[in-house]
Amino acid sequence: KIGYYGLKVPEIRCLEVPYLRLRAAGEGQEVDTQIFVTDKEMDVNRKVKKAFCEPGNVDFCPALDWVQVLLPSLPGAEFVVSRKPENGGDLRYEGTESLRQDFAAEKLHPGDLKPALGSTVNAVMSGIREGLKASGDLKNAQKKLDQYHKSLQKKKKT
Repeated sequence: KIGYYGLKVPEIRCLEVPYLRLRAAGEGQEVDTQIFVTDKEMDVNRKVKKAFCEPGNVDFCPALDWVQVLLPSLPGAEFVVSRKPENGGDLRYEGTESLRQDFAAEKLHPGDLKPALGSTVNAVMSGIREGLKASGDLKNAQKKLDQYHKSLQKKKKT
């Protein structure tokens, strides 16, 4: 479809991905359980680092579910886990089946999976961040959102 001024109307999709951590029913929104398009790189890394990720548990592992959602949009549809040679070297996954098998067998540790996921999420979001910076209106809206968030944090402390 063509919108105003001849610009193509963007496709907006809301993907359902699990929260990054376990939450009790009725616990409400917790900022560190979700990743937002306005999150900075360090915020994404912090949230992913705190994510629930029990070694060998593939039944409930939000990090694995996030990889499954992101994998089709990655360059070459490949998820890379960078590891030191003494830890077995880098691992490359073209599908989530082998990723889940390695995680279940504990060949892939949460300490390796989560940093790789954080890097991947940040790489995917880099274009969004550039777009936010390039638009004056979006940049101003982001500043107002940050100020509002800081004011909420101050109210919690008092």
